[in-house]
Amino acid sequence: MKSILILFLIFQLGLSVFANTRDASSKVSFEEILSIAVSKSEDVKAKESELRSAESLRTQSVFQFSPDLNLVGTYSEIGSEAQSTEPRSAYEIRSRMNLFRFGADYYSFKSNDLLSQSAKWDLQNSRLKWEEEIASKILEVIYRQNETLIRKKLYDSQRHYTGIAEKRFSKGILPRQELDKHKIDMGIAEARLRDAEILEFQARENLKVYTGDISFKEEWPWTQTLKKRSRIRQNFQLQDHPQWNYLNQQFKAAEYQTKQRKSEMWPSLDLSLSYLNESSVVTNNEWTDQWVGALTLTIPLFSQFESSTISKLDFENQNRAELKFRKGSREIEANWRSAEKDFTVHLESAQNRELNLKISSSLYRDNFQRFQSGRSNANDLFNDQDRLYQTELLANQGWYSVHISFIKLCHSVGVLLEDCQKN
Repeated sequence: MKSILILFLIFQLGLSVFANTRDASSKVSFEEILSIAVSKSEDVKAKESELRSAESLRTQSVFQFSPDLNLVGTYSEIGSEAQSTEPRSAYEIRSRMNLFRFGADYYSFKSNDLLSQSAKWDLQNSRLKWEEEIASKILEVIYRQNETLIRKKLYDSQRHYTGIAEKRFSKGILPRQELDKHKIDMGIAEARLRDAEILEFQARENLKVYTGDISFKEEWPWTQTLKKRSRIRQNFQLQDHPQWNYLNQQFKAAEYQTKQRKSEMWPSLDLSLSYLNESSVVTNNEWTDQWVGALTLTIPLFSQFESSTISKLDFENQNRAELKFRKGSREIEANWRSAEKDFTVHLESAQNRELNLKISSSLYRDNFQRFQSGRSNANDLFNDQDRLYQTELLANQGWYSVHISFIKLCHSVGVLLEDCQKN
């Protein structure tokens, strides 16, 4: 019976180890969960739809340079009475082509072509925006989890020393006021732990909006890489930034739209060609064909000021697009300078906090050895331990700020995180 019980326990332990190993291996990396979440973003999908629409309009504008072609078939009967009607059958192939319209078709094509290009840059902007949004949510989960773990250690430490204080108080070697101080400190540590747990829960729920229940490795993704570098610079070229290109293409498209409207106010020269095959009384009920070709000159005289009004509206749209482009260019450069400065400061601060953490950890280990050998008291050990946990909290906050500022730096030059790390 004992052997069966032992085998059962071993089997259960094996299942537990296998389950833990499988859960650990099933967790995706930071980059993987970020890529999945961005691809699922409704806003990114909407921008992809806008791009497909813009490309369809561009394709349609290309075929404006080609003639249209229509096939028309008719059958009719003419007469005052049903018995004396004269049937008529005919089919006709018609084709029309614009020869000259002061460049209106060309300007239309250029406008749609630029709008198609701007839609591509707008899609890239959307990916940058949502990558930063979702990456910040993931990093917040990691930050809040680390803070909860540190707060838990701090609370357990406070509870341990409060227990020691209670024993000393019961023996009469510790005054009541000192015991109350320990209890107050433990209450504060517990309250901060509960606050940290609530913030961690909220961070996880906020992330689920974008990722669902996907499990990921909850660790800083770039700490080791950033520790090795005192400064990271990204090559900034304004003309390479997706937002600059989007605004620039929008402005140019508005210029061509204005030129198109002005061109449509001038005369238009068109060529039409048709082939008609008819059978009726006029042709002695025999199929007779004929070719008709014509050159048509259309001169607009008066259209209730519709053309001039639309032209003025397009001109104002062009002015607004230009103003938006100029403002956006200044903002892009300012964001890049600010992001580079913030990253440098946060990285230096995080490295200093990491150094303080190492020193604090070393002090605690030394004091713990002295405490074990009876050369230090519990209060000194508690102070060193509390200092250690406080430096851990600051280091955790520092690396969170570095990761956030690194994302902003990459995006300030218009580069996705995957490509940014290659530089």
